[in-house]
Amino acid sequence: IDFYGNFSGVKGEDNGVFKSTKTQFSLNGRLTRRSFWCFLIIHVLISLFLVYGVVSYCFTKAALLGYVVMTCPALITSSCRRLHDSGYSFRWLFMGLVPVLGTLFLLYGLLKKGEPYNNRFGPNPRVWKH
Repeated sequence: IDFYGNFSGVKGEDNGVFKSTKTQFSLNGRLTRRSFWCFLIIHVLISLFLVYGVVSYCFTKAALLGYVVMTCPALITSSCRRLHDSGYSFRWLFMGLVPVLGTLFLLYGLLKKGEPYNNRFGPNPRVWKH
């Protein structure tokens, strides 16, 4: 069963959010808005749990630091593939370093609807393969 609740009938085929877990360290390809934002929300929720967790203060800081260090590459590559779906290169990630306008441009690129056709970064990830 895929992310949308449809049965694909093919063993081992991953669709939707779960596809990003197999390719989270890849800079190639494209990632849909839904997959990216679900991936990001899961990481934010885990981070909030670690910050406001019920364990001791020292352990919480160490766990949060370890979690951020381990997941930072996956978040960067997922953002890169999300920008690819919008038609932008990975260089747009550096726009986030510019205080206000750069952050707004980066957010626009992450929120923008993906191109409905194949682009230079790969095929459309929303096309059903039968």
